[in-house]
Amino acid sequence: HRSRGDLDLARDYFRKALVVDGKHALSYQSLALLEAKEPQGLGFQTARRILREATTIVNVRDGWPVWQTWAVLEADAGNMDEAQHILQAAIEEVPNCAQLYQTYAVLKRDESDYEEARRLFDAGARASPKDSAPVYSAWGKMEEDCGYVERARELYQKGIEVNPSNSVCWNLYAALEASEGNSDEADRLKFVASGFSDDSDGSGTSPSLLETDGY
Repeated sequence: HRSRGDLDLARDYFRKALVVDGKHALSYQSLALLEAKEPQGLGFQTARRILREATTIVNVRDGWPVWQTWAVLEADAGNMDEAQHILQAAIEEVPNCAQLYQTYAVLKRDESDYEEARRLFDAGARASPKDSAPVYSAWGKMEEDCGYVERARELYQKGIEVNPSNSVCWNLYAALEASEGNSDEADRLKFVASGFSDDSDGSGTSPSLLETDGY
């Protein structure tokens, strides 16, 4: 966590960035997350205000992470209906954004609405096949947690086919095989995963700065 001085410097940096470019989605997103997640931040209401303002300024096609972040913060605050409304509105405007479908699917997963989560994961994978590796990794983990090991294995393999450098898919696949007692295969998969840096994981966190599991 940042010190109060570091927090003030970061806040000032993002605000100055928005003076230079008032439509810079990443600055809005970063500032909102700073206020919401840092212990000395100004809190959820301030973050919500920043993101609501951003959605009136930023083009959703270029700045969809603003909508994604707002939805996740609303969900974290227990406002699931609002979170879903935000994501539905964004998907209507950017129907080919796999990450928005993935976020929506994760919200449904967390509500134990697995059938709807599956539908949304599938829609996300179809919406933008080239960006679907994170979708498959999150979907596979859900199926694994539900006890559908073979289905999870298939989904991890699909994610690797889409992006062979996706370390999350490799590592999740390795963990699955280890849990199934297939130690040789797990070791092989871990070895492959070790060849890729952590920032090649494709988990969906980099474009949105979100650290919440699966988003």
